[in-house]
Amino acid sequence: MIGGRNITEITQFILLGFSDFPQITALLFVIFLTLYITTLTWNLSLVVLIRMDSHLHTPMYFFLSNLSFIDLCYITSTVPKLLSNFFQEKQTISFVGCIVQYFLVSTMGLSESCLMTAMAYDRYAAICNPLLYSSIMSPSLCAFMVMGSYTAGLISSLSQVYVLMQLHFCGPNVIRHFFCDMPQLLNLSCTDTFFAHVLLLILTMFFGLTNTLPIMISYGFIVSSIMKITSAKGRSKAFNTCASHLTAVSLFYSSGIFVYLRSSSGGSSSFDRFASVFYTVVIPMLNPLIYSLRNKEIKDAMKRLQKKTIFSQVWVKVRGNRVSEVMIGGRNITEITQFILLGFSDFPQITALLFVIFLTLYITTLTWNLSLVVLIRMDSHLHTPMYFFLSNLSFIDLCYITSTVPKLLSNFFQEKQTISFVGCIVQYFLVSTMGLSESCLMTAMAYDRYAAICNPLLYSSIMSPSLCAFMVMGSYTAGLISSLSQVYVLMQLHFCGPNVIRHFFCDMPQLLNLSCTDTFFAHVLLLILTMFFGLTNTLPIMISYGFIVSSIMKITSAKGRSKAFNTCASHLTAVSLFYSSGIFVYLRSSSGGSSSFDRFASVFYTVVIPMLNPLIYSLRNKEIKDAMKRLQKKTIFS
Repeated sequence: MIGGRNITEITQFILLGFSDFPQITALLFVIFLTLYITTLTWNLSLVVLIRMDSHLHTPMYFFLSNLSFIDLCYITSTVPKLLSNFFQEKQTISFVGCIVQYFLVSTMGLSESCLMTAMAYDRYAAICNPLLYSSIMSPSLCAFMVMGSYTAGLISSLSQVYVLMQLHFCGPNVIRHFFCDMPQLLNLSCTDTFFAHVLLLILTMFFGLTNTLPIMISYGFIVSSIMKITSAKGRSKAFNTCASHLTAVSLFYSSGIFVYLRSSSGGSSSFDRFASVFYTVVIPMLNPLIYSLRNKEIKDAMKRLQKKTIFSQVWVKVRGNRVSEVMIGGRNITEITQFILLGFSDFPQITALLFVIFLTLYITTLTWNLSLVVLIRMDSHLHTPMYFFLSNLSFIDLCYITSTVPKLLSNFFQEKQTISFVGCIVQYFLVSTMGLSESCLMTAMAYDRYAAICNPLLYSSIMSPSLCAFMVMGSYTAGLISSLSQVYVLMQLHFCGPNVIRHFFCDMPQLLNLSCTDTFFAHVLLLILTMFFGLTNTLPIMISYGFIVSSIMKITSAKGRSKAFNTCASHLTAVSLFYSSGIFVYLRSSSGGSSSFDRFASVFYTVVIPMLNPLIYSLRNKEIKDAMKRLQKKTIFS
């Protein structure tokens, strides 16, 4: 009800795109498809090259790889929908799809703006303080700046999405653009958009000032330092180190400011749409070209990779179905058949204590998770989608911890802490399958909480038994297929050098470091799977909780809000622990970390979290407590 009138809200928008140019539809499709494929190829190639070549493991290229990743996400949030609309009669997008698209565009755009500032500071440190560069641009600072860029973009975009969710759309639904953008959506709203405009203005000023000012100040110091260099050759070399970034920054901000000023003045002409193509499509394509065209380090890395791919030819001699020797670089080398799991053997003074701790954690985890599975199975009151997912989560945690801890316990008092090659592969397969399946299951549980809070009346029909079974089977299947693909790649590698794994279980990064053959495709696969599972799981979870928070804020009573929040608090806690620990350990392992700290950190997500999950879901859960009481009475009085 708006202004005393009952008005039906629209559930979808029409993206006009370039439909007013029917005579060149085919040409536009070919152009955008070419731009999209080129952008994906160039940016992904740059990410893989930086990942593969140790000479490029510097702050500058760390930032550049993240810039390429952002550009990949940025262009993917708009162009695929544009391409699919070219030959569709109804170029529609649902309300939820429109909100999600704007969220992605805004997050990536604002994150890129912050990352440009971090890159400007990096160039300032390199030119103005070359002797202190390594200590200034430490790995921890670089990681903090990148995470800060993503976080700033994410939080500001969530605030905009929240404001958009409070608006009502009941009039015209034609968006004169090829993607959903804030100004166009505000123009279509039939309610007051004052706060939305204020928020947009505040965010624009905030990101404009906090990013452009540091960039200008950095380049002020850079120009001052360059002018102090006496030789022309030295000045030219110093300028070349920041010329690429300066070009990218100029293109990014000039096009962004131009389009923002046009959209703020209500511009929605064909010219504005074509102008928007430049900063949403063309710039993500140009960035890798700008940074690599005259970059000697990138060219040298490409040459090294090309030589590595051509000359690392491997011929395998098979004797009685057993691989005994390989020829690498013209030499016969015997392959190792077992690895040594270092575990915690470098702490002999506390071996007994560690054994007791891990045994206690393992028994506790088995007891709690198995009890939860049995309880849910036995009590008919818990035969709901939420507890169906929870029982599967407990089953995954049981398998997850059992794939690592028993071997760790058996190794504590063994002189040779070895594991066979096949055993190592099988262990990694189990760890990977359960970990990825749990990641997917967390997403399914987030959708379940969204349906319960945002659509309580339709909950039973939305979360039907068939959908729940499909989501669980999909989680297991996704984890299984991706793990099989990794195992297949690992089986193609050869191990003929050091065989000491500085970990308490077999993990992909450690195995790749020990391979004596080319690991290019393995690294590419690992990167693709990380990006795929990261995006396809974290984004739906964040979007679900965006809708959940919006629905909770609409509840008038404090008691109602508290009750609604409590229904998803357990899952939110579990998700936060799972992803924060996983991301931390992945970033450490990606940088080659294999210290004692990394091993103890890995304990958290492989041992502690499977133990905590049943506790998190049952500690303040009245239904679980009531089910335990019913089971206790049934046992006593039957």
